[in-house]
Amino acid sequence: MAGRFAVGAARQVGKILGARAGVGALRPLLDDLDDPVLRRETHLEFLDLALAVDESTFDEAARRWSALPAGEAFAAVSERTRRWAREGRLREARELADAECARSPADARAFYLRARLRGDAEEDLRRAARFAKRAGDDALERVVWARLARVTGERPERPVDLAALSPRERLPVLLAQLRAKGRYGRVAALDGLAVLSESNDEALARAAIVACARHADDEARLTPIEIDRVRSAIARWPDAAEREVALARLAAREGLDEGAAQDPETAEQLRRARLVLESGTAGPPPGAPTVTWRALDAVAALRREETDVAERIDALCFAIDATRPSPSAPLLTLAWMACGSRDAVLKAAGERLASRLPSLPGAQPARGWLRLAERVADLPLAAKLQDIALAHREPGAAERVAEDLVRRAWEAFEDGEDDALVLERLREAKKRASE
Repeated sequence: MAGRFAVGAARQVGKILGARAGVGALRPLLDDLDDPVLRRETHLEFLDLALAVDESTFDEAARRWSALPAGEAFAAVSERTRRWAREGRLREARELADAECARSPADARAFYLRARLRGDAEEDLRRAARFAKRAGDDALERVVWARLARVTGERPERPVDLAALSPRERLPVLLAQLRAKGRYGRVAALDGLAVLSESNDEALARAAIVACARHADDEARLTPIEIDRVRSAIARWPDAAEREVALARLAAREGLDEGAAQDPETAEQLRRARLVLESGTAGPPPGAPTVTWRALDAVAALRREETDVAERIDALCFAIDATRPSPSAPLLTLAWMACGSRDAVLKAAGERLASRLPSLPGAQPARGWLRLAERVADLPLAAKLQDIALAHREPGAAERVAEDLVRRAWEAFEDGEDDALVLERLREAKKRASE
């Protein structure tokens, strides 16, 4: 039986006479080696020599390797396949990975290695995840699921320890998590993307910010927390002008999440928000700035705490009187923000804007009226806004109107008004509360 002495002699032949002679000297010994460790080492040397000879010889060496019993040699196989791939021998690297999977059919590492060499083959990644779970290798299972999330865009079937991943490896996992159904998972993903938006890796930071912006564009409904996370990410966009335009668009989306109808004009603003972040396109749409655009611009100026917002709102009111546009979510958002200001001049401008909204023609936003009614100081105007909110069945509108009717009934009673009027208001309150 062959032993280390015979193998050593065959090695010397290869060193002195070349790879082809070494292959010829080692071949007769391969099947006669009893020591499993020596046998694997010799087969690996045979693979190295065969690589330098020709394809058919290498194919023979790979077949021989695949027929060996399972045993620890993964580190040596992994090192060779990665080195060969870097050297441009991808065919041979993949063939050795195939042989290793055949030799160790339940080794998660082998299938993960082959998946990477074959462009992240999904089937091999799923096998690797299954075998890693069976072996109790939590670290490898998390890495595999992270890779699968990047390949398929699916949420990982088990939690992935993001701390164990590099920042670039975290990105695909967070993107997959962002598509999850649960809002808490989405918020957690946005938290992670907000962290990546602070990265010194400029490409990674931009990708994270764009992902947040796309989420705001694509989701049918966002929670206030999600909007806050998206805003914090967009605030780190490097170009100041583009950043402010994007924040203004997000304000429009915030109005939509109060339930506003997405009219074509507002939809165009949201579409441009995506263009701003994806291609760097900034500035108003072609032609004269629309009322909606000017409202968005004023929202952005208000967020920047600029001092001329009241003047902008008054100019906007003039444009509304002249053009009679449909009431849009940005207009409601601007009025709501201005009416909540501590600046008396700005608050008064907000009231003037709010007073024009109920009478504008066209489709009305389905949400946003009730919260505006809660901020305006003009009681008759607040009542009009409440009625609109009630007509659109805004959540809480019926209760709020009923509360106001009850309050007015008791005020009438205390002022000594006719009992019939008091009872009428109480009946109306009961009716509204039950709607």
